[in-house]
Amino acid sequence: MSLSSQRVTQRSLQSLLLKRFGMAVATYAMTGLLCWAAVFAGLFHASPLTALTITALAAASQLVFLVLFLSHFNLRLSDPSLTEPQVLVALAWLTVLLSLFSEGRGSMLVIYLLIMLFGVFQLPPRVFARCALFAFFGFAGLNLYEAYTLQLNEPLCRRVCWPWCWCGCVCLPATPRPCVSVCANGVLPCRRIRTRCVA
Repeated sequence: MSLSSQRVTQRSLQSLLLKRFGMAVATYAMTGLLCWAAVFAGLFHASPLTALTITALAAASQLVFLVLFLSHFNLRLSDPSLTEPQVLVALAWLTVLLSLFSEGRGSMLVIYLLIMLFGVFQLPPRVFARCALFAFFGFAGLNLYEAYTLQLNEPLCRRVCWPWCWCGCVCLPATPRPCVSVCANGVLPCRRIRTRCVA
């Protein structure tokens, strides 16, 4: 591959990665709006200042990823898409948010699935399973901690059995399923370009 065609391929890869990053930021924005609605509805255990701090820190974490993409530093790494770090950071932030919800926690669980969709076509099955287990242990640990400190309003079985079912479904081999194949249109070209770039 000539130097000029390699540059074009890298530009195409960066363009796709930035578009995908934009989708991730849009997901953060949607989740942030839901959280602020919960703050105003009184479903949040924390003060508005805490919610503002979490919002600022989540935005700062995304700025770090943006700087990595814009500086082309990501191209020096083994995974230029930074999929695993982005998924792990998003899962960690969601677990922190769920720890501050009093009542609306169940409806926010669907965001775990939305986060995992970003990795389903990009990550190898072992890495994908590792991310799913990270999400599971974060959520289960949160509920076990609340059970230990007697803060659970519902029976422990109802709160902790759901993550076992969820983890079993998500940890299955990361093959495209009909219900999520729509997302592949934006993610699979990224994988093809990355493969050509490495070859």
